[in-house]
Amino acid sequence: MSEHPKFTMYKGRPETHKVVVGETSAKVPLEDQIFPEEFEALKYLKSVCPTCVHYDDEFLLACLFARKMDIARTIELVERNWKWRIDNGFETLPPFEELDWDFAKGNVTIPGTRTKDGLGVVYALAATQDPSVLQIEKVLQWCAWYYTYAMFHLGMDVARNGILLIMDLDGYGWKHFDRKFNMRMMEVYQDNFPLRLKKSILINSPSIFKIIFGLMKPFMKKKMVDRFGPGTIDDLIERVDKDQLWTQYGGSYETSNPSWIEMVKQYGRQYEEKKKVKAAKGEKAKGEKKSKKSKKERPIKAAAEEGIAVEV
Repeated sequence: MSEHPKFTMYKGRPETHKVVVGETSAKVPLEDQIFPEEFEALKYLKSVCPTCVHYDDEFLLACLFARKMDIARTIELVERNWKWRIDNGFETLPPFEELDWDFAKGNVTIPGTRTKDGLGVVYALAATQDPSVLQIEKVLQWCAWYYTYAMFHLGMDVARNGILLIMDLDGYGWKHFDRKFNMRMMEVYQDNFPLRLKKSILINSPSIFKIIFGLMKPFMKKKMVDRFGPGTIDDLIERVDKDQLWTQYGGSYETSNPSWIEMVKQYGRQYEEKKKVKAAKGEKAKGEKKSKKSKKERPIKAAAEEGIAVEV
């Protein structure tokens, strides 16, 4: 097999991608969110990886970014994700309205917010996620939908540059630890989706968490372990401007989990509508192609029946 071409791994975002605090990137055209060379890499990837037919361009670009624009490694990630989906029964993902949103109650993002060095900011309220209450299959289904489609409301620059995860461990204890549940979730975060976790700051960490984290370490890649560390409100303020930081952690931006969930659902509605339009265009194109083929074949067939040679 011939060597794949090399593509540049960019940082930051193009000048055409305007980011506004409090607004998602859903209305920004994809071509305005990526660099021209990234678009060329996307086209090339789709030409050499048949599995790409199952995915939208945003997901494929995120895979490229997660593998630093290395085509061979990106193909491996795309194929691994597709295998994971088939193995878990998620070959076809349900509409977002049919998803179980209990797992999402522990997450918050403020659209348009970035750290001072350009990372997306995500909050996780760990004590809200109790494995004894959550059903792992429904959680995995939600993750498959969110990380395949909805995650990109944050903007392609977040997929490119990565995220800062602010994990609040207030109230976290033994009931939140389930080895089997955590291992299944680790498959999502480490191996099967294009998630670029650059740093995770642990806030309000109880002493018991050191023991629990120690039990999880053997199932985590070293680079993942190294990105988790304790922190304070002052550490957050040092990394994120106050106007882009949640009031709960020393900032001035007010938000809530219900607000975030409604925003993601709104993005889901937009996505479902976009899918319908795309499908309708595809069916129309097929119909036009079939009609043209039929018109072309009619005179050839008639001439053939009369024994007349026709140039085609």
